[in-house]
Amino acid sequence: MNNEILYQSDKCSLISNNHDLLFNNKHNKYYLESYPYEPCLYMKLDSKIVIIIHNSFNVFEIVDVAKNNKKIKAITGKEYDIKGICDLLLCAINYQVFDTDISYLEKKLNDDISLNDKNNTIDDDERKFIFNDFHNIRELSDDIFYKEYEKYDECVLDYCIIKSDLDYNDEESHKKVVLFAMSKWSKVIKKKCNIDITFNIKKMKASRLKAKCFFEIANENKEESKPYWYLFLNPPHGCSYNIKDFEYINKLLFPKGFDNLEIFEWSTNWSNYFNDGLEWWGARCISIYDKNMKRFVVIGASATD
Repeated sequence: MNNEILYQSDKCSLISNNHDLLFNNKHNKYYLESYPYEPCLYMKLDSKIVIIIHNSFNVFEIVDVAKNNKKIKAITGKEYDIKGICDLLLCAINYQVFDTDISYLEKKLNDDISLNDKNNTIDDDERKFIFNDFHNIRELSDDIFYKEYEKYDECVLDYCIIKSDLDYNDEESHKKVVLFAMSKWSKVIKKKCNIDITFNIKKMKASRLKAKCFFEIANENKEESKPYWYLFLNPPHGCSYNIKDFEYINKLLFPKGFDNLEIFEWSTNWSNYFNDGLEWWGARCISIYDKNMKRFVVIGASATD
């Protein structure tokens, strides 16, 4: 087996392996393929196509650029060296696109903080959010809560149950899981509403909350922001749920009770995710660490009529 490294950085590598062209990021090995007279690049995991980039470069062009240290012009007019091509592939992977055009990926690299120009000026949490680099954090998507919450389709709150393999570090751990949850929700919003979620992580501010105050059902005007129970039971268009539903959902989320929870409330000025709720109904961002379950729950609230 004859491996030739065509490009390598701390984020990825491009390897020619006999008749195969392989692209590796930190987590997966992708096979790159293309077909004559078809301006598409296919990226496969094992034998399954997971990404298609239209109006892109074929594998022969990529190899030629790498081996001869040259540039190639895309159909959009932008010129690429081998580093630029690899940054484009990383962008496609990190945004988890399946069928896209090279112009869309160029826009993502330009509109967001790009891999090419600004990666050295952003902090680690920003980089993780932009490029979905959360390999030590995962959503517990098989938890029974999600199946039960599907029944509450009139509720507009977002939930994310998260397990982190990192050591617990108080507010810093909460910040990481909030960013992880937002990265998940932003993909849903993009797919459903075609809206790009933007952010300014430097604006994120956190304050502690007591579990008793957070979960209690009291006058809605007691807090500056709308209380959790109110946001659950009073979506913009109303709902048919009652206090027992609210209690049931939270029993699923926190099956061992509320006594060993650490709760942070986050500011809502750091992302346009919160814009709808800030109009009138309410916007909140809450992260909760359950010491008994050793997992996090992140709750996002933002909606309008």
